[in-house]
Amino acid sequence: MGTLDEPLTPVQAEFAVKRATNKVAFCTAEFRRAGDELVSAKIAYREAVVRAAFDPECPVPRRGEVTVGERDQWIDRRTALEKDALFAAEINRETAIEALRSARTEHQGAMAINASVREAYRLLMSSQTEG
Repeated sequence: MGTLDEPLTPVQAEFAVKRATNKVAFCTAEFRRAGDELVSAKIAYREAVVRAAFDPECPVPRRGEVTVGERDQWIDRRTALEKDALFAAEINRETAIEALRSARTEHQGAMAINASVREAYRLLMSSQTEG
């Protein structure tokens, strides 16, 4: 496209809309992928917690010996990688939704600019044919 001070042509405005549409489609796919990864990470974490809780080495809470807190800390240590992966998947999904929202906003802006450019060119063409 031209520089910022040059008016857009209808072709350039349409190109901007197509580019913004493609970005929305890409971000939508990324959001879906991030959602799938989040589900997988949640399942993996829950499975890891169950495995750790039923591990023969898992401390059993008993009065005066092992507290529930100590058992939970043991499970947390055994499931730290899965918990970190879950946290990363949550952040990735949040990032993906923000990117999708941003892309949608850009798309709306491109559509508005496209409509303005088309109207400006329509008025220009109609004034040239009248004069």
